[in-house]
Amino acid sequence: MKKGLSIIILLLFLFPTLASAHTKLVSSNPSNGQIITEPIKQITLEFEEALEQLGTIKLYKAGTATAVTNVSVKGNKLIADLPNGLENGDYKIEWKVLSEDGHPVTGQIPFKVQLKQAETKTTTETKTTDKAVKDQTP
Repeated sequence: MKKGLSIIILLLFLFPTLASAHTKLVSSNPSNGQIITEPIKQITLEFEEALEQLGTIKLYKAGTATAVTNVSVKGNKLIADLPNGLENGDYKIEWKVLSEDGHPVTGQIPFKVQLKQAETKTTTETKTTDKAVKDQTP
């Protein structure tokens, strides 16, 4: 009996990855390939297990870094605020977290922003300008 228990303990020390798996991304907002049609103020990534406090989020639009602020880990979530609204275009989130077992886990999430408000604003400005020109015509 003691010999069998000793072998099990020895195996756990020889193969520690059997006892602790790396965390995986469960969900995100925005999600992979999502087309955003309404303004968002935050990026939220949710993982299978709690994270260490060393997570990072970087946001890129067409290869150029875009500002994110207040990156924080809350339990199994990595959250970042977007200080400015996102303009229409293609984006990529690059994230890195440290799982509780101490292993770094990284990933990327591409998404697209297509806000309808930008089109409405342009149309409204054009109509207002056209009306002002007509009103000034003698």
